[in-house]
Amino acid sequence: MLWEIGQQIFNKQIDYNSKVEDRGKQMQTSADRQPFSDKNESQTEPKSLTPVFTKEAIETKLISELSQYLRVYPDEINIREPFTAYSLDSSVALDLTGELSRWIGCELEPNLLWEYPNIEALTQYLAAKCQ
Repeated sequence: MLWEIGQQIFNKQIDYNSKVEDRGKQMQTSADRQPFSDKNESQTEPKSLTPVFTKEAIETKLISELSQYLRVYPDEINIREPFTAYSLDSSVALDLTGELSRWIGCELEPNLLWEYPNIEALTQYLAAKCQ
């Protein structure tokens, strides 16, 4: 019985090793087909390191953060519903503003959620501020 278990383990090890060997051959074959280039992709296409905050990205972030605080599904958040309808207390509003500030990378006023009463209005403000 013990010998049979050892034999099964040995056979699985051989299977594993042959799969690894085959994968190595596949990688070599694909490497042979693609010519090596000294150029880095970033050298061929310069990309901005500054993140772009589109309205959609900001709206998605706001919905995601608010749904986490409220412990509801994101699709239960209405972007036109006033923040007051969600019974946010000041500590949650400050936390949300702080998280947005870190994400966007600029300082935001602590009373932002009271100045812009819903996600739609706040998204428009932040999109304009981040351009």
